Amino acid sequence: MKNLLLTVVVFLSFQFLEAKEVCWCAFEVISENGKYLASIRPADDNEVNPGWKNDWKIQVYELIEDSRKLLWESAYTYSGKATGILSNDGQFFTYVENWYNKENPIVHIYKNGHQVHSPINGKSLDIPRRKLKKGELHYYWLTETGNPYAYEVDATGDSFLVINAIDGQQFKVDLKHGTFKEES
Repeated sequence: MKNLLLTVVVFLSFQFLEAKEVCWCAFEVISENGKYLASIRPADDNEVNPGWKNDWKIQVYELIEDSRKLLWESAYTYSGKATGILSNDGQFFTYVENWYNKENPIVHIYKNGHQVHSPINGKSLDIPRRKLKKGELHYYWLTETGNPYAYEVDATGDSFLVINAIDGQQFKVDLKHGTFKEES
């Protein structure tokens, strides 16, 4: 009986540790220049207690004085982590999963109302397992110092994503295609 109770307590502790990183709450992100706002919320505006079973949406607004002008919206694949970045022109919203996953996409890009499919997964990063940070239930791959990911602009004026990994590698992602950016 004691072993069963201990097993249940340990299991619930792990569930709590995993759950503290996930909130399933509506959130907003403002662009670095303060001109645009992304609002992530349940697709059903009347939902009182949203969770992982709900459909979610993203709406991006231009902030004009004391008002908001809707630029675009899209269905949103929400992992329960209230984070992401919005570009300074309001075109892109990007979320990079901090849990290392060999098989599933870890870069999620939205452009003007459409999700850009990204094939980038943990396997494509080539980070040695010994360099990953071991958590209670997951391995983490994003840097813990500075900004793990940000937008930059190339010489032609196109925005791209820069991701900093825990092992010091830096990955550049083409936002239009969701793939690693070709060096020119």
